[in-house]
Amino acid sequence: MTIYGGHAKVMIQEIDLSVRVPGFRGVYGAIVLPSKKGQTEDARLITSEQDLLANYSFDGKLSVGEDLAFFSAFAFLQKSDKLWVKRPKATDSLHGGLEVRSINEEANTPWDSGEEDPTAKAFSSFGAFHLYSKDVGAWADRVHVCVYNKRSDETISISEILNFITSEINVSSETALKIKVAQPLYKKVSEVLTALTHEGDITPLFSVSGLAGFSAEYTIVGTDHYLDFSFDAAASGDKINILANTLFDSTGIEFVANTFTFDGTTWSSLRDLNAGALFKVSQNLVTGEPFRISISTPSTLPPTLSVSQAYFTIKQASGYVKLSTSLQGALNGTNIVQAGTGGSGSFKLISMKEFKETKGSLIEVYKDTNLTTPVEKWYVSMEEDALNGNNQSMFIEDVLLGSQYIRALKNPLNLSEVLPQISPLALHGGDDGDPITVSNMVQSVQIFRQKDTYPVTVIMDGGWSIPSYQREIDEIAQSRHDCVGLLSVPYSVQVTSNFLNDIVDWRLNVQNINSSHSALYASHVKVLDTDNNRYLWVSPEGYAGAAIAHTAYNYEMWYPVAGFKRGVINVEDCLLRFKPGEMDYLYDNGINPIRYYSGKGIVIWGQKTLQAQPSALDRLNVRLLLVVIEPAIAEALESFLFELNDEGTRRQAEIVIGDYMDLIKSKRGVYDFYVQCNKDNNPPVLIDQNAMAVHLFIQPTKSIEYIPFTVVITSTGFSLSLAQELVGAAG
Repeated sequence: MTIYGGHAKVMIQEIDLSVRVPGFRGVYGAIVLPSKKGQTEDARLITSEQDLLANYSFDGKLSVGEDLAFFSAFAFLQKSDKLWVKRPKATDSLHGGLEVRSINEEANTPWDSGEEDPTAKAFSSFGAFHLYSKDVGAWADRVHVCVYNKRSDETISISEILNFITSEINVSSETALKIKVAQPLYKKVSEVLTALTHEGDITPLFSVSGLAGFSAEYTIVGTDHYLDFSFDAAASGDKINILANTLFDSTGIEFVANTFTFDGTTWSSLRDLNAGALFKVSQNLVTGEPFRISISTPSTLPPTLSVSQAYFTIKQASGYVKLSTSLQGALNGTNIVQAGTGGSGSFKLISMKEFKETKGSLIEVYKDTNLTTPVEKWYVSMEEDALNGNNQSMFIEDVLLGSQYIRALKNPLNLSEVLPQISPLALHGGDDGDPITVSNMVQSVQIFRQKDTYPVTVIMDGGWSIPSYQREIDEIAQSRHDCVGLLSVPYSVQVTSNFLNDIVDWRLNVQNINSSHSALYASHVKVLDTDNNRYLWVSPEGYAGAAIAHTAYNYEMWYPVAGFKRGVINVEDCLLRFKPGEMDYLYDNGINPIRYYSGKGIVIWGQKTLQAQPSALDRLNVRLLLVVIEPAIAEALESFLFELNDEGTRRQAEIVIGDYMDLIKSKRGVYDFYVQCNKDNNPPVLIDQNAMAVHLFIQPTKSIEYIPFTVVITSTGFSLSLAQELVGAAG
């Protein structure tokens, strides 16, 4: 009891009596996909066919030889945008990679062999970092990379022009020009030519007139870097103009601002304006440009400034800016204020729009099918604490986590600038390993036992109709209570001369699963592989999963997933066109037939589970009803844990479940129900064990699968009422 005292006041309290059963989260599929590419550590949520191919194929399309489980995934994704995909890891499968070395080395080097754990790969004496494939597989050797030391896009510093220092050169077939550059180039030579000749307001380094062709080669001799130009003259009089006034300062990698010098009490190149530090810069910058501060030892910064802070410009009079510590602050005009004294030396403002530090690199990723156009570009830093303009990490290991193809491992003992890789260099050592085994599949599907991590409604076997694998799927469904297994019959037993008996014999004596948590479908169906212009026979369970997703979205989960309303599937043909008697034999043995119905399409024509004993649970719609209500009610009951076990708590539990079941009943899930949580099922001996029993009795709605249709013929004038009585009495 609360004891009140002190001065008069209003005290706010809250009591939450609004606990309810959560709604259904939608249909999530799950499949183990033996692909050539893709992550093997965890399952990934896939939302579309394009998403699946982007993550689990190399070229964004299906290649001949890929596992037919892809088509089960494709089928499900026709009707759902939530599919968990787990790639099994084959024994002896390896990552491929290469080593990027220090700038003083002669060449970067592909790995001599692949690695199961690429982070354990040893560095050579001059290794700067490793680039390795995102996932295991032979696809890694099809990936090529270029590495450039990233500098400002505005200038390329020239240290010397060799061979010719003149204003005009007559061109002949022997004419050559050698230019020594002050730093490694970060672009391809063709792009450098463009940069040298068309760099905005900067006077071009040289101009070419009347030439049939010219080329340049990037060469490294020791630590020196050169552009070697050669010219092929088509006619006399061709010439090249060398403009001496464009020879840039050899140190010029900074392009943004003046250098600001200061001592302990005075800042030169800054002045105080409205209590804000005003910076004079060499460009006419707009508000909101991101910058950082660069400082070299032994300089120390005044207390206002920090090298770890991103700053944003506030435009002032032409040539001046103030700085803010956030973009929104810059837009609002909130600038940093000069505070206190201290610090000495100099610092520079460096643009954060693109990374421009000496130890920064541009990494381009190519596929072997096109070594001209990169599929990815990444601006990275060798510094672990480097940030971009959005305060996001630029460290190479962090940035490349976003790549579909490569990852990086930096050598912490090598702080040298890296050796550029101008021409695409292939990763090496990737290996698919041994063929995928049923043990690999079983180990992979076990990840879906993690109920809290992976919401799952249906687990599809992907055509891997191996009993030990299917039994594992069923056991997972039984343990979770929130999903079902959708299974298929082997193709091999469907193409025999005695296919009907072979299918049933396989079901009863080979697979031999007795469970209401799984359903089995036959036969295989014909689909078009649009990537390779061919027709294939694939397992049907993916289409059953799609039908469940479609039913849940357009009806409710407990509506039967079969027949013309909810069971029509979009395929070309059936491997077996079952006759009525054959479908009877299959259905009596727990196999849901895929029916070819002339003029009406191809239809799922059954909804039995694999439970052998007759009960309501031998039908899939009843199991799917429980897939909805059992986890939802269990989650709601968690809110009663550690409450007092008395009549009031038990009554509240009854109300919460009853309100939920009223909704299920109104949506035709049950004929009737009863919730019991009272003293009758909670005797003192149970209460003393700190337990509260809750019983839910339900009468699930049944499906119509048989329609006795009787025509009663009477003579003219015979009483129809009497006829009804006679027929009713006859049973």
